[in-house]
Amino acid sequence: MDTSVIISLADPSDVFHDQSVIFVDTLAKHRVECNTSSPLVVELGKLVEAKGTKRCLDVIHSMEESGIYLKNTDIKQVWKISQAYLEEGVLTKRHRLDLLHYAATSLLVCTHLASWNSKQFNYKVAMKVSKVNAKQGLSNLIACKPDYIMRQENLG
Repeated sequence: MDTSVIISLADPSDVFHDQSVIFVDTLAKHRVECNTSSPLVVELGKLVEAKGTKRCLDVIHSMEESGIYLKNTDIKQVWKISQAYLEEGVLTKRHRLDLLHYAATSLLVCTHLASWNSKQFNYKVAMKVSKVNAKQGLSNLIACKPDYIMRQENLG
């Protein structure tokens, strides 16, 4: 799960809050495990700088309440795979953090990456990621908005 969905869960005034709650609740009802990884930690550090420690703690609390697990990934391996994405032109250097999310998700052997950021997390980018993943011995990945995942997987 990308940080955009997780942050939306923690903020009732966020435009995607209600949809994020429905998404996570639907996944829980269908016993689908929700994971995030090391790139979230980087973004939480940025959140503390911008919004303060309380905001960061609210996000962590929201993850705990929603059953979203922070899974350990080897950051060196995440970086290496994101570098392969960069070299293959999946996205530009400006979007390195997004590439880290793709890499971590691939290493966790997740099938889907949910994000409200459809500019960097979409079918076209996911196809490029999957092409690089095939060379790395990793599986295909679908990246899209949570509501699309629910429709695509007939979850509600």
